[in-house]
Amino acid sequence: MSIAFFEKLNGIFYPSPKPHKKFIQVNFDYEHSDFEIPVLHITREAKRSFSTFYTWLQRLDYVPKLCYNFEELLQNGDAIVIINPRKPFTKDEIEKFLSYIKAGGKALIIDDPGAKDISTAKQLLDPIGISIKQLFENNTAIFYRENEADSLRFTTQNAGEVVAGKPLVFANLSPKKLKTPMLRYQAKDKSFPHLPYNDFPDQVAQGRQIAPKLKLKEFSIDSLKKDLKPIMKKIPVFATKNIGKGMVGVLACADVFTTAQMGYSGVIPNKNMRNIYEFEYWIFEDIFGLGDLESEIRK
Repeated sequence: MSIAFFEKLNGIFYPSPKPHKKFIQVNFDYEHSDFEIPVLHITREAKRSFSTFYTWLQRLDYVPKLCYNFEELLQNGDAIVIINPRKPFTKDEIEKFLSYIKAGGKALIIDDPGAKDISTAKQLLDPIGISIKQLFENNTAIFYRENEADSLRFTTQNAGEVVAGKPLVFANLSPKKLKTPMLRYQAKDKSFPHLPYNDFPDQVAQGRQIAPKLKLKEFSIDSLKKDLKPIMKKIPVFATKNIGKGMVGVLACADVFTTAQMGYSGVIPNKNMRNIYEFEYWIFEDIFGLGDLESEIRK
């Protein structure tokens, strides 16, 4: 009794702080989604972690929030994010999701196109007439908007196709790039690694090394080169659809916003990483229209 009494007094005389100004809140689903944020422990794998994606929203002065149940997800969020949904949605949750969008909410649904057997994204996408299609496994994807010369161009992997909706981002897909094989020379049925330059100095000519008394055939990798060329061009990988007053954005690539692609917060980003950052900002600021709250207040 005394504990409850003093807790009540604390609540009266020392209330929780209230925000000094309005802010934009982005809610992340943590009930149905399958990804990791280092909340209670360090994330196990960079390819499962979305910590940089989550944290970088603060660069826009947004407040990201993890929501452990679906009802909480739909409360007070200017936008919601659902990543790799795996737990089935109830009929009531689907209806509330659609009501949230129709009332003006924004939702970003990110899914792995290769996980169609376990994904539950279909439950949310079917009612709005959008689907995600896997084209082939283990691909390298070059993302861009209207054309390949786009300043936002970057490379990621394992992208699929968004069917229907308004396509805004496209990709050229090719088989996943293999590591360059060690150059080898073949003699009949045998092969041995590229020889160091100092092994047969008298046989070195223009950087090529020929072992003495053996007619060697250089292994050609031309066949690999043609396999790495894009075999599918301008595939829609990100599309949106207006529903009532709101909007749903669908991204058919779970890899792009992982820490494996964006890097950890302490790294010095290369150009590819910076363009992925800009892609994230572009979705929330420009496509969802969350924009800069300070400028909206000034208006």
